[in-house]
Amino acid sequence: MKYLLVILWFGIMTMGLQAQNEERSKKKEGRVPAQSQTNKTHKIKEVKVQPKFSIGYFMLNEIEYPKESLDLLDEGQVLVQFIVQPNGEIRDIELLNSVSEKLDEQVISCLERTSGKWTPDEENGKPVESVRKMLVTFDIKNNAPLNQRSINHYTRGMKHIYQAEIYEKDNALSENKRINKLNRQYKRALYHFTEAGKYQAEESTIYYWQYYANKKLGDVEKMEENLQAFKSSL
Repeated sequence: MKYLLVILWFGIMTMGLQAQNEERSKKKEGRVPAQSQTNKTHKIKEVKVQPKFSIGYFMLNEIEYPKESLDLLDEGQVLVQFIVQPNGEIRDIELLNSVSEKLDEQVISCLERTSGKWTPDEENGKPVESVRKMLVTFDIKNNAPLNQRSINHYTRGMKHIYQAEIYEKDNALSENKRINKLNRQYKRALYHFTEAGKYQAEESTIYYWQYYANKKLGDVEKMEENLQAFKSSL
């Protein structure tokens, strides 16, 4: 049994479809507007697509939950960003939030098959390029809710941050011991923040603490990446 939640984001606009499927059944039920995955308020708007084609319905029918992923209990939110061109084709698909290689591939390969089916935005009556986002949530029935799993990892990550602060103030430690202990705590914190983000995409608080931990570890490239993601999520 699986749950798939597909959300198409258009700037501050969002449209959602929810479906409950048997293993390989195409029977759909319970289609309702999806709830926002962040604290932001989004308006609901239908997706404009070419006649007789629904992007959301297509994605729900075509995306599969690989058996290997089910066996490994892989869950989370795959978030991709892409550009819709004036001719309805898409390009520059970018993975913003990864869950696992197989689930990421499911979303990207399915999205690629929608190229040419999109209705572009318009300015002054002329089609223009636009940046869109798509969020696909993979959720296995009867497992702990994704938001709770995210909170659990976030809490563990913060415990390592607090422990690092204790070590920073411990004058009894030699400099080498302090550095080793701090690095260990920040790396453990990063692991849990990464896991938390896998279950809750584009959460600004998670991005911030990833930025903070990478800053403490001196990883400038990752720090800048986290900072940019944090600003974009606000």
